Amino acid sequence: MANIFNKDGIYNGQENLSGNNKRELQNDWRVRDVLIVDDEEPLLLTIAEGLSIYKKYFNLLTATNGADAVK
Repeated sequence: MANIFNKDGIYNGQENLSGNNKRELQNDWRVRDVLIVDDEEPLLLTIAEGLSIYKKYFNLLTATNGADAVK
C-alpha cells in the first residue's frame, strides 16, 4: 500500500488509488477544518500553537468539551 501525499507533502489519508484518481485527488486539494477537543486547556493551547505553522493547510478549531465541539 502506498501512502498518497498532496503536492505540499501532506498525507491525505487515501491509499491504493489508480494513477488517474491520484492526480484528481492532488488537484482537488483545499483547506480543511480540523477540530481538536481536550478538557485540559493548557494542552489544547500547546497543540494549537504547535500546529499554527500549518495554518495554510487547515483551519484549526478548538473546544474544551464535547458540548462546545458539536456547536
